[in-house]
Amino acid sequence: MAIYFMNPAGTLERAGEMFAPTVNIKSEYLNKTSLEAPIVYELMHVIGSQTKISQDSQNLLNKNTAYYGEVEQHFSELSDHTAVKFFNRSLSNNGSFIPYMAVKILALNYDLDDDNNLVKTNEISVKPWLLRLAATRLFTIEAKRAVIEDFAKQSDFKSFYDDHSDYYASLKDNHNKLVDLERSKTWLEAKFSSSYDSERIIFSPLTGGSHSTMALQDKQQDKEQMFMFVSAPPEDLSGMTDEEFEVESSWQTRIVFTEINHNYVNPLSDKYLEKIEAAIPDYTFWNKQEENRSSTSYDSAYKTFNEYMTWGVFSLYATEIYSPDNLDAIMDKHTGFMSRPKQRSFVRFKEFNDELLRLYEESNQPMVEELYGPMLDWMKVKYEKEVN
Repeated sequence: MAIYFMNPAGTLERAGEMFAPTVNIKSEYLNKTSLEAPIVYELMHVIGSQTKISQDSQNLLNKNTAYYGEVEQHFSELSDHTAVKFFNRSLSNNGSFIPYMAVKILALNYDLDDDNNLVKTNEISVKPWLLRLAATRLFTIEAKRAVIEDFAKQSDFKSFYDDHSDYYASLKDNHNKLVDLERSKTWLEAKFSSSYDSERIIFSPLTGGSHSTMALQDKQQDKEQMFMFVSAPPEDLSGMTDEEFEVESSWQTRIVFTEINHNYVNPLSDKYLEKIEAAIPDYTFWNKQEENRSSTSYDSAYKTFNEYMTWGVFSLYATEIYSPDNLDAIMDKHTGFMSRPKQRSFVRFKEFNDELLRLYEESNQPMVEELYGPMLDWMKVKYEKEVN
């Protein structure tokens, strides 16, 4: 089992040791890529949207939609509900990422009946003692089941969700227009030696910029299922020029691609740990998040390198997929977002990306692993030249 993140990125010091979940892959997911807005996943995001931590974070909560206004109108009177208070306390005490990650994956283990009762589906298995341990620090659904159901019943969440079924369907349709998932997967499997048996893309219209991914094993079937937790696509695609549509398509594809890609890049980086540490003796040379944010989850050479390489590999994909006429606009948006201090603060990403693209073309578009050694050598030399 592996757990990888875009925001934050990299392995969470083997977070699997804490949760160690496995999955029972249902037949409808095998050898397929699905796109979903599950009901309990959305319920937990609605509860999260009422917490002070989420309200103050664009990363956790997207307020820039009509849907968010409807959520506020329907649920804000429950902002003092016990479920909201418990969730806010967990986010406050443990940093926002780990509690939300626990909620995201465990939400997939439940359905909601017409009376707003949680119904366990047993798709995700977590050792009971680990759940009990987690519940002492985190907001786990089973431990807080009674207050979650009370929130759902007081708000009649099931009716709210059903009333918005056409809206969720329209977002799925927009996503499918913008993102060619099969093309991304086929390209990645051609460039890496890894492969997965099932991919599930999970979204909530309330998700801000915080995206994450994990791959779980189905030990009985000896298969592996990949999960990507992402934000929703734009609500309205009308009025776009062809260029605007392709640039937006690249952006939405990048969101999913860089999540999928962590499941290919990170296991490969595990083979190069010593060389990564040697090439990046000071990760803050490449990553200025600590200077521009109150905290960072990219606090190692390994995590920083994986984020550079994950986004760099998307650039390799982009050069082969998108129109040459629009490629400059696509790359400018891509590299600018990664590099700018007020956004991702990976300040040398453009230089890294340019070198990666040069090597890729010069080497006749090789497997990604063939680029690891040259790129790490380049990073080591660049650091030594600029620091010394």
